[in-house]
Amino acid sequence: MPDSGPAAHEADSGWSGYYEITAGRPPRRTTLTALAELPVASGPLPAHAVDLGCGGGRDTAPLLEAGCTVLALDRAIEAGTVLQDRFPAAWDCGQLTFRRADFARDGLDLPSTCLVNASFCLPACPPDRFGGLWSQIARTIVPGGLFAGHLFGPNDSWAQRGNSLSFHDRGDVDALVAGWEPLLVEEEETDSVTPRGEAKHWHIFHIVARKPA
Repeated sequence: MPDSGPAAHEADSGWSGYYEITAGRPPRRTTLTALAELPVASGPLPAHAVDLGCGGGRDTAPLLEAGCTVLALDRAIEAGTVLQDRFPAAWDCGQLTFRRADFARDGLDLPSTCLVNASFCLPACPPDRFGGLWSQIARTIVPGGLFAGHLFGPNDSWAQRGNSLSFHDRGDVDALVAGWEPLLVEEEETDSVTPRGEAKHWHIFHIVARKPA
């Protein structure tokens, strides 16, 4: 099974249950790849990262361990409670902050950041809003900073669910990161199940790219 679990649909029937199912899973490879390439922050301040669609903190953990200050966003307020319980020291000292945000509906207002990590959440943005969302993400990443995340391809079985999700073919993906340095652009198709046990054909693009300096 892919190292995934798109929270937008998996969690609709119960956020806390979804977090319990995915608790303890290792960080995604895209996140770890980006962290290995993250430029060392100059001066006394650590690198800043945004964990978009943070869920229960699966990818928040390695960001904190790497010394990043992290702004975690999720549409479920329960995610903030989970993060506070999981990472009390980082929460108390201000290394970790949480903001409730439904980016698929309302867009984003983000600070400048070295890394936007968006694991399996961007497909939840409707197609008519995706371009604007991607532009916001690209603007918020500082020159030389990184994007890490996933997109769904047109062969994904969820493409039959209507037009509430966004799907991209390889040409679309290449166009989105045109001018960026691609560190990982990998296409995957596999038959497996979701974290809740639903049979599914996955068509996924795993992406890590560096914004031009």
